[in-house]
Amino acid sequence: MTLKNIAEICKVDISTVSRALRHDPRVREQTRILICKKAAELGYNPNLAARQLVLGKTLNLWMIIPDLKQSIVQEPAQYLSESLNCQGYDLLVTLYQNDAKTFSHLLNRLSQNVADGAFIIPSVDYELAPYESLIKNRFPLVFIDRQPDFSECTTVTTANTDAATALVKQCIKAGAEQFIVLFNETNSAAVARFKGAVDIMIRERIPFTTGKSIPENFSSSGKIAVVASSSSSIEQFYEVNSSTLHLGETIAGVFDNWFGLSERYSHIFVCKQDFRAIANQAAELMLSKIAGNSEMFQTIEIKADQIISVKAISH
Repeated sequence: MTLKNIAEICKVDISTVSRALRHDPRVREQTRILICKKAAELGYNPNLAARQLVLGKTLNLWMIIPDLKQSIVQEPAQYLSESLNCQGYDLLVTLYQNDAKTFSHLLNRLSQNVADGAFIIPSVDYELAPYESLIKNRFPLVFIDRQPDFSECTTVTTANTDAATALVKQCIKAGAEQFIVLFNETNSAAVARFKGAVDIMIRERIPFTTGKSIPENFSSSGKIAVVASSSSSIEQFYEVNSSTLHLGETIAGVFDNWFGLSERYSHIFVCKQDFRAIANQAAELMLSKIAGNSEMFQTIEIKADQIISVKAISH
């Protein structure tokens, strides 16, 4: 089966078939759908090597991630794949298992024309050195969620400072008078969340601690809220301080999902990041970089989707 056969069946030019199979926007949507459908029915398999030589592209984009356990990894990967497939690109997900050597190895592979660009969620090796070759050659990179510690990068993330402030305000409305702040990770997202949480507490003169235990100066009658990036951090804190905390009275505030024991808390608030908006923005920036239309390094912050109450106190 050849392009000529498909063109004859669909009654269009061979060039139209070629453009449609590359998802070229110059082809009308209805025509593109017809051609792609017929090609699939007839079992047409393009010569990818030849196409890559003609286009000068692999039509592959990598997504380099630490693991598959978190929402910040799972959902952007899904939405990126959907968005990029419509543009004729395949998204290939590769893991570095939070290992710096594996991470550097994958970055080196990108220098060997295996992909046209890469989305990266970094958690190791924030130094510039592993990226230097890629940056020098203007290889398209878009970081998601966490920004490395160097300025020559484009990042799409949540407006984490504002999101953490909103999360704390919800806890205060629910009666929180004292806070445990557990945004202790060293990545840029956690740093921004810490700032958003602590700034409002200082402004409102609300007692807080960042330690692993409840301070002696905390009032025994003041309701405690614990805020963190994940429910596991809050649950670990509860385990250590269970003798001091009152069952069913503590307030919890986290990002993305709650997986803890709900009966321990009077209220649980979850700040949902807008992963679809993050993925769509990242895809747009990547395509612009590939087209040579975006040389600027920038950080784009996406407003959090919403804060939901997983549990409210019941009597």
